[in-house]
Parts: sequence; C-alpha cells; structure tokens
Amino acid sequence: PGCVLYGAIELTPLDTVSLGGFDIPRAALVNGIILLVNLFFLIVLYKEFKLSAFDPDLADTLGYSSQFLHYLLMTLVAVTTVAAFESVGSIIVIAMLIVPPATALLLTHNLLKMLLIAAAAAVLAAVTGHLGALVVPGWFGFESTTSSGMIALASGLIFLLAWLFSPDQGIAMRRFR
Repeated sequence: PGCVLYGAIELTPLDTVSLGGFDIPRAALVNGIILLVNLFFLIVLYKEFKLSAFDPDLADTLGYSSQFLHYLLMTLVAVTTVAAFESVGSIIVIAMLIVPPATALLLTHNLLKMLLIAAAAAVLAAVTGHLGALVVPGWFGFESTTSSGMIALASGLIFLLAWLFSPDQGIAMRRFR
C-alpha cells in the first residue's frame, strides 16, 4: 500500500536497465519515453487539440474529428497516469494532474501560456517538495518524510500563492483594488 499510495521515488535508482552501456533507472526511461510521446503529439497536434477542445463543431466542419482528438488526448492522459503510478504513486499523480493546471488557470487564460506555467509550477513543486522532504523533517526532530507528500504540499502552496496573488482572480489583489 505504501508503494502504491506514496510511490517509491527514492528507490527508482535501484531498478535499472542497461542501455548503451549505461545503467538507467527503468522508471526514468519509461517516463521519459512517455514524455517524448506526449510532447510529440502536443507539438504536432496543438492547433487541432485547441480547436477541438474549444469548438468541436468547427473542428468537425474543418475536417478534424473532435471525437478522435478527444479520445487521443484521453489515451495520452491514461497512459501517462499508468506509467507514473508505478514510480511516483497516486498522491503525486493526482496532485500533478490537478494542481499545476489549476494554478496556471488562475494566472492566465491563454492556452499556450497556461501549459508552460503548469509545467513550470509542476517542476517547481517537484524540486522544492523533494528538497523539503530532505530538509524540513530535521527542523522538527524527525529523520525523514516521503517525497510524494512534500511534493503534493509544495504544489498546494504554489496554488495557494497563485490564488492569493493572481493579477485578475487573486483574493489579495481583489482586496487591494
């Protein structure tokens, strides 16, 4: 249950695959391949995904099957989720599927900027959360904590900052205006 819930990020370097004479963590290889597949489809079909998401009737009229694009996108999300569950656990997968995009939505309504902000928020949460898992427990007399919980917490804190200080929708900014 701990592996499924929290993942085993710290143990991923132990399960390696030999590739070109180098030992690469299997989770990094699998998730890296999934990342490249997602980037490929996003770059090649960005315009079509955007059109079918916001105006499926126009997409169908222009010859792009909005239903096919919808199911392709859902398949990419499902494959990414299943690949990530093994190495990082359900807490991070769920947190990273929801919180960075929600954070980005508070900061912009431009789709490309939203994708970039969501990716940056996810990277920032992952780095600060992992570093926090190494450093913060010592402040309270504990030896360690799980990285997944701290990454989810860092992601939530980044969302909280966006919710408070978003230029258009931030609570503090509304009160300031």
